[in-house]
Amino acid sequence: MGPLYSLEFVLLIVSVVFYYKAAALDDAPQWLWMGLSAGVYFFTWRGLGWTWLGCLLGQGMLFVGIALFRVLRERWSGK
Repeated sequence: MGPLYSLEFVLLIVSVVFYYKAAALDDAPQWLWMGLSAGVYFFTWRGLGWTWLGCLLGQGMLFVGIALFRVLRERWSGK
């Protein structure tokens, strides 16, 4: 996994905390968003071998994906 003081690991922790707090503000399941963030980060970091910039790009794509899902869900439910 690499050292715990690497930039990638620190950004992983920051990303997970960001999504945890964002879910709390949005009244969404916090553990789900936190798990998605950690999963995307590990996939881009270890699975694809991307550096910290690619991992942040993956987090941005996750954010856009969550936003699009929520917009489409609200449109379908008629809120």
